[in-house]
Amino acid sequence: DMLDVVEKAVARYDVPREYIHIEVTESMIASDEALMRRVIDDFKKTGSEVWMDDFGSGYSSLTLLKDYNFDLLKMDMNFLTSLSEKSKKVLQSVVLMAKELGIKTLAEGVETEEEMAFLKEIGCGKLQGYYFGKPQPIEEMFAHLEEIQVQVETREQGRFYEKACEYIKPTDAPLEIVEDDGVRFKTLFMNKAYKEQFFNDNPDLIEADRRIYQTPSPLLRKYREFADKMEKSGKEETFYYTGANSYLRFRAQVIAEYEGRYLIKGSLINLSMDKEKEKTEEFDIRLRELN
Repeated sequence: DMLDVVEKAVARYDVPREYIHIEVTESMIASDEALMRRVIDDFKKTGSEVWMDDFGSGYSSLTLLKDYNFDLLKMDMNFLTSLSEKSKKVLQSVVLMAKELGIKTLAEGVETEEEMAFLKEIGCGKLQGYYFGKPQPIEEMFAHLEEIQVQVETREQGRFYEKACEYIKPTDAPLEIVEDDGVRFKTLFMNKAYKEQFFNDNPDLIEADRRIYQTPSPLLRKYREFADKMEKSGKEETFYYTGANSYLRFRAQVIAEYEGRYLIKGSLINLSMDKEKEKTEEFDIRLRELN
Protein backbone atom coordinates (compact mmCIF):
# COMPACT_ATOMS: atom_id res chain seq x y z
CA ASP A 1 0.00 0.00 0.00
CA MET A 2 2.01 2.94 -1.33
CA LEU A 3 -0.25 5.52 0.28
CA ASP A 4 0.08 3.89 3.71
CA VAL A 5 3.88 3.72 3.45
CA VAL A 6 4.20 7.39 2.51
CA GLU A 7 1.65 8.66 5.04
CA LYS A 8 3.31 6.84 7.92
CA ALA A 9 6.70 8.30 6.97
CA VAL A 10 5.25 11.82 6.65
CA ALA A 11 3.66 11.55 10.08
CA ARG A 12 6.72 10.01 11.72
CA TYR A 13 9.17 12.63 10.47
CA ASP A 14 6.73 15.58 10.35
CA VAL A 15 7.53 16.32 6.70
CA PRO A 16 5.80 19.46 5.32
CA ARG A 17 3.22 18.33 2.79
CA GLU A 18 4.55 20.72 0.15
CA TYR A 19 7.81 18.77 0.06
CA ILE A 20 6.05 15.56 -0.97
CA HIS A 21 5.39 14.80 -4.61
CA ILE A 22 4.63 11.43 -6.12
CA GLU A 23 6.11 10.68 -9.54
CA VAL A 24 4.12 8.32 -11.74
CA THR A 25 5.31 6.87 -15.06
CA GLU A 26 3.14 5.90 -18.00
CA SER A 27 4.26 2.29 -17.67
CA MET A 28 2.95 2.17 -14.09
CA ILE A 29 -0.48 3.34 -15.23
CA ALA A 30 -0.53 0.94 -18.17
CA SER A 31 0.13 -1.99 -15.82
CA ASP A 32 -3.09 -1.39 -13.84
CA GLU A 33 -5.16 1.66 -14.78
CA ALA A 34 -7.90 1.16 -12.18
CA LEU A 35 -5.39 0.77 -9.33
CA MET A 36 -3.29 3.77 -10.38
CA ARG A 37 -6.33 6.00 -10.82
CA ARG A 38 -7.34 5.21 -7.24
CA VAL A 39 -3.79 5.67 -5.93
CA ILE A 40 -3.39 9.04 -7.70
CA ASP A 41 -6.74 10.30 -6.36
CA ASP A 42 -5.89 9.12 -2.84
CA PHE A 43 -2.52 10.90 -2.85
CA LYS A 44 -4.10 14.12 -4.11
CA LYS A 45 -6.70 13.98 -1.34
CA THR A 46 -3.84 14.09 1.20
CA GLY A 47 -2.53 17.31 -0.40
CA SER A 48 0.50 15.70 -2.04
CA GLU A 49 1.35 16.69 -5.60
CA VAL A 50 1.31 13.97 -8.25
CA TRP A 51 3.79 14.41 -11.09
CA MET A 52 3.80 12.61 -14.42
CA ASP A 53 7.35 11.41 -14.97
CA ASP A 54 9.04 10.98 -18.36
CA PHE A 55 6.27 12.79 -20.23
CA GLY A 56 6.73 12.29 -23.96
CA SER A 57 8.57 9.00 -23.77
CA GLY A 58 5.50 6.80 -24.35
CA TYR A 59 2.55 6.67 -26.71
CA SER A 60 -0.46 7.60 -24.63
CA SER A 61 0.65 10.79 -22.86
CA LEU A 62 -2.19 12.98 -24.17
CA THR A 63 -4.79 10.40 -23.20
CA LEU A 64 -3.36 10.30 -19.70
CA LEU A 65 -3.58 14.08 -19.41
CA LYS A 66 -7.24 13.85 -20.29
CA ASP A 67 -8.07 11.00 -17.91
CA TYR A 68 -5.85 11.69 -14.88
CA ASN A 69 -5.26 14.73 -12.67
CA PHE A 70 -1.58 15.61 -12.58
CA ASP A 71 -0.04 18.66 -10.92
CA LEU A 72 3.14 18.70 -13.00
CA LEU A 73 4.57 17.27 -16.22
CA LYS A 74 8.18 16.18 -15.94
CA MET A 75 9.28 16.33 -19.56
CA ASP A 76 11.54 13.55 -20.74
CA MET A 77 15.17 14.56 -21.26
CA ASN A 78 15.10 13.06 -24.77
CA PHE A 79 13.31 16.26 -25.78
CA LEU A 80 16.59 18.09 -25.19
CA THR A 81 19.06 15.69 -26.80
CA SER A 82 18.93 17.87 -29.89
CA LEU A 83 17.47 21.33 -29.48
CA SER A 84 16.39 21.68 -33.10
CA GLU A 85 13.71 24.05 -34.35
CA LYS A 86 11.33 21.10 -34.49
CA SER A 87 11.97 20.05 -30.88
CA LYS A 88 11.63 23.69 -29.78
CA LYS A 89 8.16 23.87 -31.33
CA VAL A 90 7.15 20.61 -29.64
CA LEU A 91 8.38 21.80 -26.23
CA GLN A 92 6.73 25.20 -26.64
CA SER A 93 3.41 23.55 -27.52
CA VAL A 94 3.63 21.16 -24.56
CA VAL A 95 4.33 23.98 -22.09
CA LEU A 96 1.49 26.11 -23.49
CA MET A 97 -0.93 23.16 -23.38
CA ALA A 98 0.04 22.37 -19.79
CA LYS A 99 -0.55 25.97 -18.72
CA GLU A 100 -3.98 25.93 -20.37
CA LEU A 101 -4.77 22.81 -18.32
CA GLY A 102 -3.43 24.34 -15.09
CA ILE A 103 -0.49 21.92 -14.95
CA LYS A 104 3.05 22.96 -14.02
CA THR A 105 6.08 21.88 -16.06
CA LEU A 106 9.61 20.67 -15.36
CA ALA A 107 12.31 19.97 -17.94
CA GLU A 108 14.96 17.46 -16.99
CA GLY A 109 18.31 16.97 -18.66
CA VAL A 110 19.16 20.70 -18.96
CA GLU A 111 22.88 20.87 -19.73
CA THR A 112 23.59 24.10 -21.66
CA GLU A 113 22.92 27.81 -21.30
CA GLU A 114 21.09 27.75 -24.65
CA GLU A 115 18.65 25.14 -23.34
CA MET A 116 18.11 27.06 -20.10
CA ALA A 117 17.46 30.35 -21.94
CA PHE A 118 14.96 28.76 -24.30
CA LEU A 119 13.06 26.98 -21.52
CA LYS A 120 12.83 30.20 -19.48
CA GLU A 121 11.59 32.09 -22.55
CA ILE A 122 8.69 29.68 -23.10
CA GLY A 123 7.77 29.68 -19.39
CA CYS A 124 8.86 26.23 -18.25
CA GLY A 125 8.50 26.50 -14.48
CA LYS A 126 11.22 24.18 -13.19
CA LEU A 127 14.57 23.18 -14.67
CA GLN A 128 16.74 20.26 -13.66
CA GLY A 129 20.04 18.98 -14.98
CA TYR A 130 23.81 19.04 -15.03
CA TYR A 131 23.82 22.72 -16.02
CA PHE A 132 23.02 23.43 -12.37
CA GLY A 133 24.82 20.51 -10.79
CA LYS A 134 25.13 16.74 -10.63
CA PRO A 135 23.35 14.53 -8.07
CA GLN A 136 25.45 14.60 -4.89
CA PRO A 137 25.26 14.21 -1.09
CA ILE A 138 23.30 17.00 0.57
CA GLU A 139 26.31 18.66 2.27
CA GLU A 140 28.15 18.85 -1.06
CA MET A 141 25.01 20.12 -2.77
CA PHE A 142 24.65 23.09 -0.39
CA ALA A 143 28.37 23.87 -0.79
CA HIS A 144 27.93 23.80 -4.57
CA LEU A 145 24.88 26.09 -4.41
CA GLU A 146 26.84 28.58 -2.31
CA GLU A 147 29.72 28.43 -4.79
CA ILE A 148 27.48 29.26 -7.76
CA GLN A 149 25.56 31.83 -5.67
CA VAL A 150 22.19 30.11 -5.78
CA GLN A 151 19.93 30.73 -2.79
CA VAL A 152 17.45 28.20 -1.44
CA GLU A 153 13.87 29.48 -1.43
CA THR A 154 11.56 29.17 1.51
CA ARG A 155 8.24 27.49 0.80
CA GLU A 156 6.51 30.89 0.88
CA GLN A 157 8.99 32.35 -1.62
CA GLY A 158 8.53 29.31 -3.83
CA ARG A 159 4.77 29.85 -3.99
CA PHE A 160 5.33 33.56 -4.67
CA TYR A 161 7.61 33.00 -7.66
CA GLU A 162 5.59 30.08 -9.00
CA LYS A 163 2.73 32.53 -9.40
CA ALA A 164 4.86 34.49 -11.87
CA CYS A 165 5.40 31.37 -13.93
CA GLU A 166 1.68 30.86 -14.39
CA TYR A 167 1.61 34.00 -16.54
CA ILE A 168 4.77 33.38 -18.59
CA LYS A 169 3.82 31.67 -21.81
CA PRO A 170 4.79 31.69 -25.48
CA THR A 171 3.08 34.73 -26.98
CA ASP A 172 3.61 37.37 -29.66
CA ALA A 173 2.14 39.98 -27.32
CA PRO A 174 4.58 42.11 -25.28
CA LEU A 175 4.89 40.60 -21.79
CA GLU A 176 7.04 41.25 -18.73
CA ILE A 177 7.06 40.23 -15.07
CA VAL A 178 8.53 42.73 -12.60
CA GLU A 179 9.22 42.37 -8.86
CA ASP A 180 8.69 45.46 -6.71
CA ASP A 181 9.98 45.57 -3.12
CA GLY A 182 8.58 49.04 -2.54
CA VAL A 183 11.91 50.73 -3.25
CA ARG A 184 13.24 49.32 -6.49
CA PHE A 185 11.98 47.36 -9.46
CA LYS A 186 13.61 44.22 -10.85
CA THR A 187 12.58 42.59 -14.12
CA LEU A 188 12.20 38.81 -13.81
CA PHE A 189 10.98 38.18 -17.35
CA MET A 190 10.71 40.18 -20.56
CA ASN A 191 9.91 38.56 -23.88
CA LYS A 192 11.23 39.53 -27.29
CA ALA A 193 8.00 41.27 -28.30
CA TYR A 194 8.21 43.54 -25.24
CA LYS A 195 11.83 44.50 -25.95
CA GLU A 196 10.95 45.37 -29.54
CA GLN A 197 8.48 48.00 -28.30
CA PHE A 198 11.15 49.90 -26.38
CA PHE A 199 14.68 48.90 -27.43
CA ASN A 200 16.50 48.92 -30.74
CA ASP A 201 18.64 45.99 -29.58
CA ASN A 202 18.12 42.90 -27.40
CA PRO A 203 19.50 43.74 -23.92
CA ASP A 204 19.60 41.18 -21.14
CA LEU A 205 17.43 41.84 -18.08
CA ILE A 206 20.23 43.49 -16.07
CA GLU A 207 20.95 45.92 -18.89
CA ALA A 208 17.24 46.55 -19.49
CA ASP A 209 16.75 47.47 -15.82
CA ARG A 210 19.78 49.74 -15.93
CA ARG A 211 18.30 51.68 -18.85
CA ILE A 212 14.77 51.86 -17.43
CA TYR A 213 15.10 52.08 -13.64
CA GLN A 214 18.64 53.33 -13.00
CA THR A 215 18.43 56.75 -14.63
CA PRO A 216 17.90 60.28 -13.25
CA SER A 217 14.68 60.60 -15.25
CA PRO A 218 11.78 62.27 -13.38
CA LEU A 219 9.60 59.66 -15.07
CA LEU A 220 10.64 57.18 -12.38
CA ARG A 221 8.79 59.17 -9.72
CA LYS A 222 5.61 58.96 -11.79
CA TYR A 223 6.19 55.26 -12.34
CA ARG A 224 6.50 54.73 -8.58
CA GLU A 225 3.21 56.57 -8.05
CA PHE A 226 1.62 54.39 -10.72
CA ALA A 227 2.94 51.18 -9.08
CA ASP A 228 1.69 52.26 -5.63
CA LYS A 229 -1.75 52.98 -7.07
CA MET A 230 -1.85 49.63 -8.87
CA GLU A 231 -0.72 47.69 -5.80
CA LYS A 232 -3.38 49.39 -3.71
CA SER A 233 -6.24 48.91 -6.18
CA GLY A 234 -5.43 45.31 -7.16
CA LYS A 235 -6.82 46.10 -10.62
CA GLU A 236 -5.23 46.50 -14.03
CA GLU A 237 -4.06 50.09 -14.44
CA THR A 238 -2.86 52.02 -17.50
CA PHE A 239 0.03 54.47 -17.70
CA TYR A 240 0.76 56.64 -20.78
CA TYR A 241 4.16 58.26 -21.19
CA THR A 242 6.79 59.28 -23.71
CA GLY A 243 10.19 57.68 -24.15
CA ALA A 244 12.62 56.67 -26.86
CA ASN A 245 11.00 59.36 -29.08
CA SER A 246 7.68 57.51 -28.89
CA TYR A 247 4.31 57.47 -27.16
CA LEU A 248 4.05 54.40 -24.94
CA ARG A 249 1.15 52.71 -23.16
CA PHE A 250 1.97 50.49 -20.20
CA ARG A 251 -0.74 48.27 -18.70
CA ALA A 252 -0.07 46.27 -15.58
CA GLN A 253 -1.62 44.35 -12.71
CA VAL A 254 -0.38 42.79 -9.47
CA ILE A 255 -0.46 38.99 -9.63
CA ALA A 256 1.11 38.09 -6.26
CA GLU A 257 2.17 39.66 -2.96
CA TYR A 258 4.45 38.40 -0.20
CA GLU A 259 5.75 40.39 2.77
CA GLY A 260 5.59 43.75 1.02
CA ARG A 261 6.95 42.44 -2.28
CA TYR A 262 4.77 42.45 -5.38
CA LEU A 263 4.87 40.64 -8.69
CA ILE A 264 3.58 42.78 -11.55
CA LYS A 265 2.51 41.50 -14.96
CA GLY A 266 2.86 44.19 -17.58
CA SER A 267 2.41 44.81 -21.29
CA LEU A 268 3.82 47.69 -23.33
CA ILE A 269 2.60 49.08 -26.63
CA ASN A 270 4.54 51.64 -28.65
CA LEU A 271 1.74 53.85 -29.96
CA SER A 272 4.07 55.58 -32.41
CA MET A 273 4.29 52.50 -34.58
CA ASP A 274 2.28 52.53 -37.81
CA LYS A 275 -0.59 50.36 -36.56
CA GLU A 276 -1.31 52.90 -33.80
CA LYS A 277 -1.30 55.91 -36.12
CA GLU A 278 -4.71 57.22 -35.02
CA LYS A 279 -3.74 57.17 -31.34
CA THR A 280 -0.46 58.93 -32.12
CA GLU A 281 -2.25 61.69 -34.03
CA GLU A 282 -4.65 62.12 -31.09
CA PHE A 283 -1.71 62.64 -28.72
CA ASP A 284 -0.06 65.08 -31.14
CA ILE A 285 -3.23 67.20 -31.19
CA ARG A 286 -3.46 67.22 -27.40
CA LEU A 287 0.19 68.23 -27.03
CA ARG A 288 -0.26 71.10 -29.43
CA GLU A 289 -3.29 72.26 -27.45
CA LEU A 290 -1.27 72.09 -24.23
CA ASN A 291 1.54 74.15 -25.78
